[in-house]
Amino acid sequence: MKDVVIASAGQGKTRGQTSYLLIDTYINQSVIALRGKENVSEYLFLNIKSRYPELRSSSDSSSIRGSITTVLMSGLDIIIL
Repeated sequence: MKDVVIASAGQGKTRGQTSYLLIDTYINQSVIALRGKENVSEYLFLNIKSRYPELRSSSDSSSIRGSITTVLMSGLDIIIL
């Protein structure tokens, strides 16, 4: 619960869209889920959501299909003060 999910694939504006889950749910292979510690999960969501253009441009250069990968996400620096 309180996971951040990111559309890893999709045409148009879909790829890179980010949501904050408040319920338990199932996801498929076209979604990346991030789970932060309880006190930083909302910050994690806002940080990732605000970086939509960065995720889109990085995904276009990191794969043939233009998908956001777990490798790309694991290299993303998120500074929490």
